[in-house]
Amino acid sequence: VEELFRHLQDAGKLFDETGAWRSGFEIGETEVPQGVRLILERRLDQLDAEHRKILGMAAVIGRVFAFSPLAAASGTDEDTLFDMLEAAERLHLIEEVASERDAGYIFVQEQIRQTLLGELSLPRRHRLHLRIADALESGPREPSTIELAHHLYQAGHAAPPERTVAALLAAADTAMEALAFEDSLRHLERADLLVEAAVRPELRAAQARALRGSGRVDDALEVLAEELASPADGIDRTALRLQRIQLQLDQYRAAAALEDISRLVEEVDAGAHAEFELDVRLANGRAHYILSLDDPDHAEPSRAAYERAYVAAADRGDKRSMVLALLPTTWFTDYWVDYGPTATANVEEALRLARDIGDTDLQLDARAASMHRSGTKSTPDAAEALRVELELRHDPVRLNAHCFWMMWQYFAAGRFADCVATCDRGIELAGLIGTQPVQYGSIKSLALTEMGRFDKVEFALGQEVTGDQYPFGQAMEVFGRSAFLTRIGAWRPAADSLVDCLERATALTRVWMQQWAASLLVIVAAHLRVDGADDADALTELAAGFGDWGRGGLTGAELALIEGRPGDALAMSGRSLDGETTHDRVVALDIAARANLALGDHAAAAEVSAEGLAAAEQTGFGSLSWRFRQVRSQALDALGEAEGAATERALAVSEVEALVECIEGPILRDSFRRLAQATV
Repeated sequence: VEELFRHLQDAGKLFDETGAWRSGFEIGETEVPQGVRLILERRLDQLDAEHRKILGMAAVIGRVFAFSPLAAASGTDEDTLFDMLEAAERLHLIEEVASERDAGYIFVQEQIRQTLLGELSLPRRHRLHLRIADALESGPREPSTIELAHHLYQAGHAAPPERTVAALLAAADTAMEALAFEDSLRHLERADLLVEAAVRPELRAAQARALRGSGRVDDALEVLAEELASPADGIDRTALRLQRIQLQLDQYRAAAALEDISRLVEEVDAGAHAEFELDVRLANGRAHYILSLDDPDHAEPSRAAYERAYVAAADRGDKRSMVLALLPTTWFTDYWVDYGPTATANVEEALRLARDIGDTDLQLDARAASMHRSGTKSTPDAAEALRVELELRHDPVRLNAHCFWMMWQYFAAGRFADCVATCDRGIELAGLIGTQPVQYGSIKSLALTEMGRFDKVEFALGQEVTGDQYPFGQAMEVFGRSAFLTRIGAWRPAADSLVDCLERATALTRVWMQQWAASLLVIVAAHLRVDGADDADALTELAAGFGDWGRGGLTGAELALIEGRPGDALAMSGRSLDGETTHDRVVALDIAARANLALGDHAAAAEVSAEGLAAAEQTGFGSLSWRFRQVRSQALDALGEAEGAATERALAVSEVEALVECIEGPILRDSFRRLAQATV
C-alpha cells in the first residue's frame, strides 16, 4: 500500500497544484509501481506458463470474472481451466466468490490483475477484449450491456466501430434508466469518437437526454443546436427539433420554441412526419399554455391543441399520448370557472390509462395532477411521498413542477416554514434547469406575512420575476404586497394595491387571483368605511363584481365582525373550525374568539382564543398570535382572572412591538399599531 501511495503521489495523481486531494482519479489498467510489480511477479512465476496465460485472459475480463466467459474466450478445455484456477487459489492470487449459478472468482488484489495485464502487448489485449465480447454475446444469457460495451471499446481497432458504437449507446441507455447520468455521458463520449454521420443524431439525442437528467439543460440545448446546424446531408433531424422544443418548454421558453413548433404543425398538417404528429400537437398545446400564463389569448389555442392531440391519439389507440393530452387540462380551471368537472374527469381517465399501460413516469404525473384537482385542502402527506419519489429519480423538471404545487399546499395547511423552504428549493431547481421561478418569491412572501416575518417580505417579493415579458410575475408581486399590507392593517395602501392587482388579474384572466384579491378588498373597504373614506362604497362595489362576499365563508365572517354583527360572524366562521389545523382554521378561530368577546360570552372567548393561540404556535402563525393573546386577556379580565389577564396582556404587547420592529417605515408601523390598539 505504501509503495502504491508513493507511486501515485510521484505521478501527481493524489493532490492538485494547491495541495488539495483529487477526487475521481483512476489508476491505469496496467499501472503498478515497480517495487510492487517485482513482488507480484515472483508469486506469478510459481504458475506454469499455460496457467499464467489463461490467468492473463481472466485479468482482461476484469477484477471479478466468471468461469463460463473465461472458458469460452480462452478456448481452453475444462480440466486445464480447473487446474489453473485451483493453482491460482493456492497461491492466493484469486479466490472464489458467491454466485447464483456460474462459478465466480475475484483477484485478491487489483495490482495482481494489473501486473498480468502489463505482460500483454496492446494488440494482444485488443484481441482478447474482442474475444471476450464475442463470448459474452454468444453465451446462454443476455450479457450486461455495460460489460459488453467496455470490452468492445477496449478492443480498439480490433472491433468494428459500428458494433462498438451500438454497444456504447445501449450501455448509455442502461445507465440512464438507472439514473446514472454521468456514467451515461461517459459512454456517449466514447461513442462520439467512433460514430458515423448517419448515427450521430441518435448519439446527440442520447447526450441531450443524459444532460437534461443531470440538470444541465443549457448544455443539452447546445448539443442539439450544434447538430441541427449541420449542413444539409439528407438526414432527418425532426426528432432532434422536437427534443429541443421540449427542453425549451421545460425552461418555460415557449416564445423561443413557438416558431419551430408552428413550422412543425404546418408540416404535420400537410401530411409530413406522421410518426411525430402526436408529439408535435402536444408540444403545441404546451407552448400555448406557457404563453397563456402572461397572455390569456393563448389559453384557447392551448386547449384546442390538447383536444386535437387527444382525438388523434385515441384514433391510434395510443394510450400514452392520450394521457399526455389529458393531464395538462387540469390547469384550464384558471381560465374557465366551469371547467372543473371536465378537468376532474380528464385526470381520472389519465390515471386509469397510465396504470393500464404500466408507465411509471406517467403514473407520477397523473398522481400529481390528481392532487392538484383535489385542491389545497387535502393534507400534504401524499404530496410529500411523491416528492421523495421524484427526488430519488433525479428528475429536476418534474420535481420543480411538484414543488410549485407543494408551496401552495403547505401554505393552505398552515405549514408556513415548509412553504418557505419549498419556495427556496423551487428557486434552486429553477436555476438548475434554466427556467424562471415565476410566482415562487410571491408565494414565499405570503407565507412570511402569515408567520409575522414582516422584515423578510420585501426580499421575497424581490425574488419574483417581474421583467416586462412576465406580466403574471408582476401581478403576483402586487398580490403578495397587497396581502402583506392587508395583514398589517395599512388599509389605504392595501386598497390601492388590491385595485391594481384586480386590474392585472382581470387582464390575465386569473380567476383565482381575482377572487382572492376581491375577498381582501371587501374587508379593506369595510375598514375604510369605518374610517369615513369616501370611496369605500365604490371599492365594495368593485369587489362585489367577483363574488357575493357577505353571504358566508371567512370573508363574510370578517365583514360581519367589522360591521358589528358578531352573531353572524360566529355562525359563518363555524364551518371552518373543525378538522385539522390549517391556515383557514386559525383564521376562523381568530374571528370566533373576537365574535364571542363582542357577544359578551367571555368564557367561550377565553376558550377559543386559547385554542387559537395553540394552533397559531403549531403553525407558526406569528401575525395572529398577538391578537389571540389580546382577546384572551380581555376575556380573562372580564372573568375576574386578573393575573392571567395581565400575563396575556403583557405577552400581547411584547409580540406587537416585536412585529412593529419588523415593519419598514413609520407610516406602515403606525398602521399596525392602530390595528393592535383597535377595540375588539
